[in-house]
Formats: sequence, structure tokens, C-alpha cells
Amino acid sequence: MAQESSNENIFRCNSSSARGLDCPTTQMKREYRETVLKSHNDYRSTVAMGTAQMLGGSYAKRAKNMYKLIYDCDLERQSQEWANRCKYGHSPDDLRNAGENIWATYASYPLTIDQQSMLGATKYWWNELMKYGIIDQSYKYSNAMFSIGHWTQMAWGNTTRVGCGVADCPGMLGTYTTYVVCQYRAPGNYRGRQIYDFGDGCSRDSDCTLFSGSKCEAQTGLCLTP
Repeated sequence: MAQESSNENIFRCNSSSARGLDCPTTQMKREYRETVLKSHNDYRSTVAMGTAQMLGGSYAKRAKNMYKLIYDCDLERQSQEWANRCKYGHSPDDLRNAGENIWATYASYPLTIDQQSMLGATKYWWNELMKYGIIDQSYKYSNAMFSIGHWTQMAWGNTTRVGCGVADCPGMLGTYTTYVVCQYRAPGNYRGRQIYDFGDGCSRDSDCTLFSGSKCEAQTGLCLTP
């Protein structure tokens, strides 16, 4: 049976970079990018729409001003460079200026890198919400949220970009290991800051105020960066 492992989220400052799904060729294929981006945004939409289920069957508070992530080629480059090292753990601070989630699945038989690898990572991270729930109803990030740190980065209100890398890492954790790294800007998980603003997902452009010229995708409740 394949095993899964993950680690805490680490964060740093924001910066701008190129975006789009046609990044320079790496281990990531275009369909992997599409899959991981859609998965992130589908999950973020559940927070905006009030359907993100928590431990015990309750739901996370609804979010306003929740933005639809765009894919970032620079974050992919950084993520891929770290994944290629096959070192399980977070990349050093001086190699990135972004939030970071990591995930690995390992087995005694060969594993195939494909879109399911991307979905396995995002599902594992997001399911922390259902597994542990949120104790502090202020939703301010603290050490008490360590167990849901991957979820909080995925749901962080000010995050607008994501880029990921994936590698085949024999012997890293098991005989065969697939390693996924995703990085985020703006980074999340700042202690004392609220994960996202409470309110309803957007229904009109004027609901989206993080960036001038933002639009609303009403069917998902997510805002679109200009």
C-alpha cells in the first residue's frame, strides 16, 4: 500500500513573477499544472461558498475577497528545483520568498507521476480541515493551527499565485517515492493574522477589493485578479 507524508508550512515575503500555464519545460506537464491549479481553486471556492466541511460535520466560516489563484512559472521553477533534490523537508529560506507545502507518497512498487499525484497532494493538505477542524474561532493563525498549516496556506485570503513541482525520488522515504512541492505568493500563515476575511463569496465585481480592477466569478464566489 502506498504511504503518504507531509510537513508544516513555511512562509516568506511576496514578490511578482511570470504567470501562465505554458512554463518552460520541467517535470511538470501542462495537464499537471491545469489539474493542480483547478484543485486549489475548487477548494478555495468551497470556503467562499460556505461548503468547506470541518471536523464533526460543521463548515468553515465563509470568506469574502477570496481570489482565484493563477499559475506562476517562477514558483514552479523554485518548487521543481527543490523537488529534484529529493530531500524531504522544506527548502531553505534563502532559496525562496514564498509559502510552501510539501507532500510525498511512497510504496514498495514503482509509482507513476501523473495528474493523480497533484490531486493526492492537494487532497491531503485540504483534508486537514476535516481531520482537525478549527479551534480558534477568530481564525487568526497561531501555533495551535500547526496541524492545519497546509490547509491554511491553501485557503489564505491574500494568496493569489501558486506553482508546483514533482519528482520521482527513489529511496527518499520508501523504495519508490513521488514528491510534490507547491509554493505560494503572497505567503500565508503569519502568526496573529486572520486566515481570510469573513463574509460572503463575491456576487459582483465591487465585492472584490484586494486589487483595483478585480472581477467577480459569481459561480465560484472567487475574485479574479486584473
